[in-house]
Amino acid sequence: MRGLCSARRGVAPVISTILMVAVAVILSATIATFVLDVGEDVSDPGPNIGETTGKIEVQDGYQGGIVRVTHVAGDSVPAEELEIVVDATDACSEQARIINLPASASGFGNNGFSDSNLETSGDSIISKGQTFNQKWDPGVLHTANANTFEAGEYLEFRIRGTTCSLSSGDEISVDLVHTPTNSIVVTQKLRVTN
Repeated sequence: MRGLCSARRGVAPVISTILMVAVAVILSATIATFVLDVGEDVSDPGPNIGETTGKIEVQDGYQGGIVRVTHVAGDSVPAEELEIVVDATDACSEQARIINLPASASGFGNNGFSDSNLETSGDSIISKGQTFNQKWDPGVLHTANANTFEAGEYLEFRIRGTTCSLSSGDEISVDLVHTPTNSIVVTQKLRVTN
């Protein structure tokens, strides 16, 4: 019996030493976090846009389709803090990005985008402006309008039919990127219907 009791007593100092080291490590890590402000390096999340609606309206002939995303609820975001990523890979194997917002280009009395607003690998699938007998309004993406994407406001752009032919069933994905945090605040997946 005595041999068993002495073995149990010998284990207690080892366990207590391990527990003391664990407590010391946890306390050191906690103190270091507060003293060295390690937590401040974590970036803030982007704005929370709780709800949006989206639609794509196909135009006859060469005019492509008009994409509209409307802010329904959530945080307001200034247009200069947004980039729009358009993925039309399903429809025409193309992607585009609308940058440097809000745009200030105009032509023929209509508001639109300039080359500095369109990032693409070739001919952009995004129209720079309106065509004859075809109306769309960039909304918050242009300096002529309110430049804050907030509840009740919208953004709009046109996918050119000459560079991206849209057919029923094609899917277009639109991501709104908050540039200060590099986070996607809205993703709209839009299905083309005729």
